Amino acid sequence: MARYSDEDDQRVIESDQQKDTFLTMKLDDQVRLRLCSVRSQESQLENLPNQDFVRVVSTPSKASLSFCVCDGVGGSYLGNFAARYLAIRLTSRLQSLPAFPSDLRQIATSLHKELATWAAEGQQDLLYGGLPSSLVGLEREIIEEQRDHYGSATVFFGGRIDYAQEEGSPAGAAGTMQTLFCWMGNITALAYIESTYQRLGDWQNDRNRWSTLRGSQGDFTTYITTLSRNDPLIIHTDGLEKLSDELAALDESQLQERIQHLLQQPTSDDMTFLELCWSDDE
Repeated sequence: MARYSDEDDQRVIESDQQKDTFLTMKLDDQVRLRLCSVRSQESQLENLPNQDFVRVVSTPSKASLSFCVCDGVGGSYLGNFAARYLAIRLTSRLQSLPAFPSDLRQIATSLHKELATWAAEGQQDLLYGGLPSSLVGLEREIIEEQRDHYGSATVFFGGRIDYAQEEGSPAGAAGTMQTLFCWMGNITALAYIESTYQRLGDWQNDRNRWSTLRGSQGDFTTYITTLSRNDPLIIHTDGLEKLSDELAALDESQLQERIQHLLQQPTSDDMTFLELCWSDDE
């Protein structure tokens, strides 16, 4: 789930699509992370993978991190594949930028082109993987049509945050961090921007999505802003929409209790929550 490489000074945190993930940890002296990802009741009973996927890549020496939260689209072919595939590529690309992007149009255009490139490569990987030999007859034809005509699709919310404490700032002083967000679809971020919490994402709209067959479908949004160091950044998938206003205040036991309650509801979906918090403890 978490790995660290001294060679490139990067730490990578990923959710587990085969079982539930509950993780609280420090990425470095300045960043704390909470990650929760739980499969729906149906997926647990049928031993199906989580359609959600989270990846966080941090470079402590540069005080920089990138993240992506994805939710595979139901009805597409192996939505969990698209969720993982895109999250890996987007976080790696954002974290590889030599400096924080200052030109929004330039980075938006570049990312949009790369989304198309990743789609073509992802679709080839799907075709190369083939279908299980257990699929026969009409069922096999339906799955093949789903793969060949729709591909694997996901909605996503990603970003890069450069969180170095400003030189000369006293410990505990308020500060801001350069931030780039990009998204397609109904994943929600709650971010403290310009003295107020703002809700980002395409609320209740999963028509904006990325697929291995068609690349970007609908609107691709990019946004450069600054975040307050004193307030957490929260991102969650639509399975936790009913808890959106409570998430920042819930401790671990309360969060798990609420999730168990949601799992008992007939319309329960995969649920994923990522929280990033900053401190000034050098």
